[in-house]
Amino acid sequence: MIKFILIMFLASLFSQSKFDPYTGEIIEDKNYNKSNSISVDFLTNKSMNMIQYTKDVKLSDYIALFGIIGFFNHYGLGISWQEDYNKDGYLAGLSFIKNNDYDFMSFAVSRQWLFGNYTNFLSLGLMAFYRFPNEKKIDNKHAWLGIAPIISIDLRF
Repeated sequence: MIKFILIMFLASLFSQSKFDPYTGEIIEDKNYNKSNSISVDFLTNKSMNMIQYTKDVKLSDYIALFGIIGFFNHYGLGISWQEDYNKDGYLAGLSFIKNNDYDFMSFAVSRQWLFGNYTNFLSLGLMAFYRFPNEKKIDNKHAWLGIAPIISIDLRF
């Protein structure tokens, strides 16, 4: 199952369209089709990583599924809502991420602002996260729940 999800995620990297699949209209907004992002931060605006590549697959003007490859959690999937896609506004994301030792679920709410050129964003917010217990690891047998601040800089392309 994980291999299938990874293959679908990688295949979607090359599927860039210049029209709205729901109305068939040509998209004029330069930011509308920016569905790839690289984030460097304390925690990203969608998941628990410090450096992260994200690929969005838009479901509507507000909702997108996303795949994650990053450091310190290696990969994951999630769903996000944006007040105004790739513009100033609020963003919420629910993600499930994995690394070698444990699995995380996180829910993030942040405010993003455009800065510099039209593809840079600064996000500030809060993230609630849950670490699932891992019976195979001596130090990870117990679940862990926490809240942390989000300070994120994104480059979208």
